[in-house]
Amino acid sequence: MKKNILFIPFLCFLLLICLSNCKTKSFFYPLTDEELANSFQKKNIKHQIKRFIFQDYNTRYAEIGNDSLPLLVCLHGSPGSLSSFANFYNDPSFLKHFQLLLFDRLGYGGSNFGKISTSIELQAEAILPVLEQYANKKRKIYLVGSSYGGSVAAAIAMKAPQLFDAVFFISSSLIPEQETTYWISYPKTWKFFKKISPDILDFATQEKLTHKEALLSLQNNWQKITCSVGFLHGLEDKLVYFDNAKIAIEKLVNAKNIRLYSFDRQGHSLYWNYPEIVKNTLIDFFENLEKE
Repeated sequence: MKKNILFIPFLCFLLLICLSNCKTKSFFYPLTDEELANSFQKKNIKHQIKRFIFQDYNTRYAEIGNDSLPLLVCLHGSPGSLSSFANFYNDPSFLKHFQLLLFDRLGYGGSNFGKISTSIELQAEAILPVLEQYANKKRKIYLVGSSYGGSVAAAIAMKAPQLFDAVFFISSSLIPEQETTYWISYPKTWKFFKKISPDILDFATQEKLTHKEALLSLQNNWQKITCSVGFLHGLEDKLVYFDNAKIAIEKLVNAKNIRLYSFDRQGHSLYWNYPEIVKNTLIDFFENLEKE
């Protein structure tokens, strides 16, 4: 009986790999710059696709919307790409509030797909020089990180707190050991499974299994964040625990304002399952800052 209990989830794992191997190639595999531009043009979305060189990375980002509006810088989770924020840029009403600056993090999307960096510090250092260029335009700059992207957003805000008017964390992993590592992550490191499973799952696994050590570099720097900070987190998040927000708030001793939006009976997929809640929360948070 015990063998059967173990064998059934193992078969499910193999089935998941086979199915995802078919699907993730079309869903996660990076679009070329031309393909990405065409996807924007078909929906009449004002955009520019840009690139910069950081060390040996050729990194891609997209500027979307009206440059007279506050700039909303968005960093995606793991796995993902700048297309993870389609809920934002496909919504004309949302683009009336912000111009978007969307990055493919190192190793994802069009930023040397597959060349993953597990260093949160390095990912922050890659993006920061671009953000400094936008700061010269003398307008509001808001930084948003989703899930693993929140880790990178925190590192950026610690390195250059003067650049941002506010930082917002969506279901973000911020504190070591305050997240679940599922058993499925470990077989993904074995050579056999590396060969038969989608590369994109391997990338996410690399970040996941080194996340605790990577987050340690942030823990003594929370006091450096001096701008306003917002959190959106599901109380029932079993992947990245709600305590990430609670503990981070305790460490933000110099933040200008702090606001926590918590949602009962919601897990880690809050952004994907309830995009309208996420967008309305962001608008509420940032527009209330303007009134303060």
